[in-house]
Amino acid sequence: SGVSFSQSTKVLLLIVPSSDRKAKKIATTMVSPQIHPTTANLIAFFTNGLCYFSGEKAATPIASPIPVAMYPTLSVVTLAIGLVITAFFFIYEATSSRKNRSLGKELATAAVASVFLGFGSLFLLLASGVYV
Repeated sequence: SGVSFSQSTKVLLLIVPSSDRKAKKIATTMVSPQIHPTTANLIAFFTNGLCYFSGEKAATPIASPIPVAMYPTLSVVTLAIGLVITAFFFIYEATSSRKNRSLGKELATAAVASVFLGFGSLFLLLASGVYV
């Protein structure tokens, strides 16, 4: 039921209606290793809504390393952690005097809060169907 071709098949994209036998015969005649080597290494026959490819193997679809069902949970958890660290940052800024503040501690706290809030926002968008 499928169409197979050798790896040396080099032709341009052919669109052949399933009912047109003459076009199919012309297309299969064109499929030969003698075709100019600079043409694409791809042939496709569209028959009855199906597309048969030859040449390179089909690419595997890109899949998320994290299951989609985990997006809402990860969103809530990372946003909560980020908000807690942000609250700690503001409390630290409000309660410590200028002489006792540490720039390193401020930058580290802000960076960690930013990372958690960033990933939380990302997972919130993904969970709501906005794929960025």
